[in-house]
Amino acid sequence: MQIELIPHTLDHRVLTEHDFALVAAHDLERLPPGMTTHQTGLGPLLDSNDQLPRLIELPKVVGRQREILQRLQTDALEVGGLPPLLVLLRSKASADTVRAHIGRAQLAQNTAGGQSWLRVHDPRVWVQLTRILTSSQFSSLLGPIESWTLRFQGAWYRHDRPDVRSTTSRFERHTWLALERIGVVNRVLAKLEPEVRAFPALRARSELIDSAIERAMVIHGLRRQEDLVDFGVLAMSVHPAFDQHPEVATLLVSRPTSQAKRADPDKQTAMDQLRSQSPSFWQMVKSSLSPPEEAMKEA
Repeated sequence: MQIELIPHTLDHRVLTEHDFALVAAHDLERLPPGMTTHQTGLGPLLDSNDQLPRLIELPKVVGRQREILQRLQTDALEVGGLPPLLVLLRSKASADTVRAHIGRAQLAQNTAGGQSWLRVHDPRVWVQLTRILTSSQFSSLLGPIESWTLRFQGAWYRHDRPDVRSTTSRFERHTWLALERIGVVNRVLAKLEPEVRAFPALRARSELIDSAIERAMVIHGLRRQEDLVDFGVLAMSVHPAFDQHPEVATLLVSRPTSQAKRADPDKQTAMDQLRSQSPSFWQMVKSSLSPPEEAMKEA
């Protein structure tokens, strides 16, 4: 996926170069008084509009409201904070068309008929979508939207709609499962990423985390969110293939299930045992496995 970094020197022009914006429900109170916004919920999400992002027609924000909105955006960026508008869109389509498309895009569906809210307005989710979806799927996701600009890790990034034929908006099983893991991947990243990372590096790291989490679920039978997050953290802080070390593998194989732990709260699960290991144990595991770069090549 082609993601373009917008230079900081152009920050002041970003708002004027877009036609629409999405604002998260929790940021509505930060907008200038009286600003018109449009609901985006459709179908099963219609009753959840108070939690969904709202659409703003930027050309209709004029005069004093425009001045206040621009100042809110600029002031937040100058102090390293998050502006109220994190997602900006370019589209020649009408507001009704864009609103309806956003409504459909945030209701993800799989080929088996399952449905789920896809937080397309959340930059942290969008980063993950750029590595999970194909160009054709992204073309379908964007629809009448020509480009999608988002604020992430202290910079603006623009994602243009791929010039390829769109595919069905229903996701196959492997894609659907990857979408379901996005929340866990982002929780791992939140624990590991104190520093600002560029988009490509973050996507590459997300791939490694996602692979570890998938392995934790499929091979080791882990299900609890906190266990999956801690497994992902170990994969990144110790070694991507840390669970292949014989001593770690033994702990994982001899695990009692979460269900067994509920029956006997004093019984340790596999992740409880891994959490109790000393720093010297993890240093031994790290030093005895091949360098992460070689492990990535072998995988």
